[in-house]
Amino acid sequence: KIGAPALTVTVAGVAVPFLCGFVLGQYLPDSILPDPRHRLVAALFLGTPHSLSAARRPPRTPVVYVNWKDTGQTIALGSGEELFVKLPIRGYHDDSWNVTKISPNLKLVAGPDELRPAHWSPWQFSFQVFYFRRVGPGTANLVMEPNYFLKPMILLVADR
Repeated sequence: KIGAPALTVTVAGVAVPFLCGFVLGQYLPDSILPDPRHRLVAALFLGTPHSLSAARRPPRTPVVYVNWKDTGQTIALGSGEELFVKLPIRGYHDDSWNVTKISPNLKLVAGPDELRPAHWSPWQFSFQVFYFRRVGPGTANLVMEPNYFLKPMILLVADR
């Protein structure tokens, strides 16, 4: 019941803007075109961006942002959602954070990456960022420890 109308709307949503751009290219005055003999190329050139702009992006995965001040907190995170952790590091060449405990239903997706302010110098803080994704239900534990002088980052990740 829903398949045919949905397909029709999708095809029309791309085809109608393409046709409008193509027709516009066919009726442009010769004075606007670089070479009037290549009117077809100009029409296709106008039709293609119109149809591409009509296509929608897929929805983004919800992201929950936490930092070092959130240590000890319980974070609500649904299955498939992402957790972005931002932690401070000093200018030492070997200063970093390590994931020391992670539950199986929480997966490290990307990181660690270093994030620096625009006008950063070695005497300022920069940040280390980690990206995790919730891959299953249940409570997850996340413990991250630094190399120098800070208390560990401890999070409890619960179902949303």
